[in-house]
Amino acid sequence: MSEEAPWRDEGTRREVDFGRVGGKSYRALVRHAVGERAADAVLEGIRRMLRHRSGTPYEDLYVHDMRDGLLVGSVVKARAPKRVEFTEGLARATSAAVDDGAKIVIVHNHPDSFPPSAADIRSLIANRARRGIIACHDGSLYVFEVVGNPVPGYSIDDATIRMLSQLRGGNESDLLRGYEESLGVRVEHLR
Repeated sequence: MSEEAPWRDEGTRREVDFGRVGGKSYRALVRHAVGERAADAVLEGIRRMLRHRSGTPYEDLYVHDMRDGLLVGSVVKARAPKRVEFTEGLARATSAAVDDGAKIVIVHNHPDSFPPSAADIRSLIANRARRGIIACHDGSLYVFEVVGNPVPGYSIDDATIRMLSQLRGGNESDLLRGYEESLGVRVEHLR
């Protein structure tokens, strides 16, 4: 579900900062992202994911219901570096959960600790998720949600993400503001 952001160095930050991820302040970040009722279950999934993928370029994906943290399903055997995709079965389970009223959050890791890719955003839309969370190996989280539509002339694709990154001069806060202003996607970087 990800493409590398151009300002990030290849291969950096792949070892998970377990000191940060294991702390109480990290639980507070997760609680901010999903609410109190789902926080413990989502936190457990994030920690499992990061233990599994620390030091590697691979990603795992978990789908939870934010109402109570219930795990809808996961993908933990992705074989392509920096990429994880919904299986047919997980897509069906997620759709059924949404139809039953679930407030879906898609959680996956980014080994190089970068913001959402076009594929991440498109996955959120395709699976009718309320929110996405990227658990970065540096111990931070990106929380993102679709709040509007792209402005005319913009689309949610890799070229647009690269262009926004270049236009914003590598400044992350400017880039995240560009996601919302140009693509209709609010992104918050929690540290």
